[in-house]
Amino acid sequence: MDILEDKVICQLIQSLKVRLRKKTISSREQPFLSAPRLIFVCGKEWVDNEETIRNYTIRTLRKCRIANHYGTQNEAVLCIIAEKLYVQDLSEDIFSFEKMLAEISDRIIIVAESPGTFCELGAFVMDEDCRRKTMVINEDNADYENSFITKGPIKKLESLNESSIIRHNGLERIKNSHEYNFKVQEIAKAPLTIAINDNAGSVELKSLIYELANIVELFQPVEYFEIETLYKRLKDFEGYTIKNTADHKIRSIRQVLSLMEKMDMLLRQDGYYILNQNISCYNVMFRISRKEFNDFRIMYLNRLNKCQKSRVNVL
Repeated sequence: MDILEDKVICQLIQSLKVRLRKKTISSREQPFLSAPRLIFVCGKEWVDNEETIRNYTIRTLRKCRIANHYGTQNEAVLCIIAEKLYVQDLSEDIFSFEKMLAEISDRIIIVAESPGTFCELGAFVMDEDCRRKTMVINEDNADYENSFITKGPIKKLESLNESSIIRHNGLERIKNSHEYNFKVQEIAKAPLTIAINDNAGSVELKSLIYELANIVELFQPVEYFEIETLYKRLKDFEGYTIKNTADHKIRSIRQVLSLMEKMDMLLRQDGYYILNQNISCYNVMFRISRKEFNDFRIMYLNRLNKCQKSRVNVL
């Protein structure tokens, strides 16, 4: 049975449609906005469990939590790691791909610990939109005082925002640094603002990521085509065009879901998408409380159990 043609489920969808947000949502106005901040963390090449400042920073960010209703908590940050995401299906080259990741991120943290990150630092500092999001963690070493990196991009960034530079004397010092801990916590707990897509001809990728996460959380386990159908039906879009595609090849919801899966925002099991259980985006797209979300899920799963019982077993 096609669940999106079921009368009861169609009524549930309609109940959401009347609660659809029409304008930007901010955690300043909505304290229970539980969506994670997207933080792009650059540094030495990613190797699982290797003791680097980049890995330590990612682990530190992942420990930051945001309060939800009923005393529950979700991860406040979703760390973006470029090496885990890049495939040529999404972008022609790694630099263009990283620029796209920087654009969808709320903040960029660059740990200057490898030649590759020196290049990233130079490129991001020269881009105005990226520059205002960037924080650099750099070794405090007199031997590097007159280097191009110190005199060039770091000096440029520091002249615009002195607090965007953290100097360190090694990983062990970082672990005990009040400045490091304070600034990382500040990034994790910074106000979050999410624009709402209301123009089918100019869909913002970052907003689309959050909106799709919200749909998945409501209707999981859910297939790709159902997600796309739900998005268009809820938005009253006949089609859609993702904007700013000069640096990447992402043109469809299928590709966005693939990106979200690589970001560890979504999991895919037996062809169904499920939201990462450590995060929540339940009220990004809709004006609903946690109780209303829970009530919706109970009604939806009860109906799904009657229509497609095997699907419920995926959860």
